[in-house]
Amino acid sequence: MNKAITEGLVLMPPAFANGLGVWSSEDGTPGSATYDGAANAAFVAADADFGGALEIVKQSTTTKLRYMGETPLQPGMYLQITARVKCVSGNLPTVRIAGWAGDASLSHVSGVTETGRFC
Repeated sequence: MNKAITEGLVLMPPAFANGLGVWSSEDGTPGSATYDGAANAAFVAADADFGGALEIVKQSTTTKLRYMGETPLQPGMYLQITARVKCVSGNLPTVRIAGWAGDASLSHVSGVTETGRFC
């Protein structure tokens, strides 16, 4: 169902070029730390492979990047999440992509796939 065109729903988070204040380095809940002004992250406007990209220097075993906003869905819709990752040096990381499914009252919705993994 193509709601993005027919009903004008905004399903994409804002681009990194618009600022890093809505991109959390923690759990993504209100008040969590963001990448805005972080010493280990910067927006690179002219990345050779991606054009504009967020560059993060990994400083711990797990590095998180979470959008802090909500994506509105309607009954009958599904959301496919994709990511492109480029490793510049060091060991190749394991990457996990996840989303948190909640209902209109912000209660967790069970029985839906919330994580995927690729290497």
